[in-house]
Amino acid sequence: EGLGIADRFEAICGQDTFPFKKPDPRHLVETIKLAGGDIENAIMLGDSVTDIDTAKAAGIPVIAVSFGYSDRPVAEYEPSHVIDHFDQLDLALVNRILTASRGR
Repeated sequence: EGLGIADRFEAICGQDTFPFKKPDPRHLVETIKLAGGDIENAIMLGDSVTDIDTAKAAGIPVIAVSFGYSDRPVAEYEPSHVIDHFDQLDLALVNRILTASRGR
């Protein structure tokens, strides 16, 4: 709200929203549900091992950013994909990742 962008989000959930916290997969799953999303078409965008572990535990593919909050390169945590800049995040990449995750 302080940034004036809260209206751009269907749901904003932090560590105090639920009685469980990441990497518990329920935190991600319940956030997606509150936003009116579909778990089968969800992708986590994260910047830490906690984000990657949470998505994996929920069975949701995860795109990690190489420039985020991590003391080791995020690729070491084996996310579905790593991007180095937000301009690499596009619909083609999302579709490739979702298609690959469904083929498991």
